[in-house]
Amino acid sequence: MSGPGIADRFSKALGNTIISRPMPPEECAKTISFGGNEEGIIGYYRSIFENPAVMTTNVDHRKALEVLPIEPMSVEDFARFYKGAFNPAGSNRSM
Repeated sequence: MSGPGIADRFSKALGNTIISRPMPPEECAKTISFGGNEEGIIGYYRSIFENPAVMTTNVDHRKALEVLPIEPMSVEDFARFYKGAFNPAGSNRSM
């Protein structure tokens, strides 16, 4: 699923307009590293940009569900379920 597709589903679930935008590896690393291992994150995302095939999703979902004790949910259902965990940029209030 594309970034804009995910943003559309989050928008529907959260009742807000969510916009997808690409992030350079350095910006992404600062966002998710919480002050540690930024270089590893940057290297990983640079490798993806250089070789997108490493992000394969060739997963046997039926086999995975036989092994994992999980119930799959859609992206939109995921966003609804975790709605309280998402905050709009620059805000301290929950969506």
